[in-house]
Amino acid sequence: MERFTRLPAGRLEQIEKLEQLRALESGAAIAVGLRPMIRAWAWIPLEDAEKF
Repeated sequence: MERFTRLPAGRLEQIEKLEQLRALESGAAIAVGLRPMIRAWAWIPLEDAEKF
C-alpha cells in the first residue's frame, strides 16, 4: 500500500476515475475471488431512497 500511494495517477486512472487502474498500469496484479452473496435489507421511506 505504501508503494501504491506514492505512485502517480496513470492516464487510464485519470480517464476512468478508478484507482485500481493505477496498480495495473504500474505492473501490479489484482486477484479476484467469488463469495456467497449476502443479502441485506433496509426499509426506508421512498422519499429518502430517492435522495440517493
